[in-house]
Amino acid sequence: MSPWRAATSCWRRDRGRRRPADVSDRAAGIPEERRNDALRKFERLDDARTVPGSGLGLTLVSAVASLHGGSFELHDNRPGVRVVLTLPAQLLG
Repeated sequence: MSPWRAATSCWRRDRGRRRPADVSDRAAGIPEERRNDALRKFERLDDARTVPGSGLGLTLVSAVASLHGGSFELHDNRPGVRVVLTLPAQLLG
């Protein structure tokens, strides 16, 4: 996700025991064929090489979600990327 672009977040409480949050931006996005690459440690996609970062952000979010029984998905936002972080409701109170 591009730090200079506005992002939006919205918790949706319509899945019972699961609580998904969508976060999106309007930047270049992540091509579908590169989404798995974007989740690998220290992976920097071509468009991201000119901005600060280590290539760990998406990897860490995905790992923490999995550790807590949740999931992390990347989707197209046309333009940009939309991520969906879903966690068990009991973690969120």
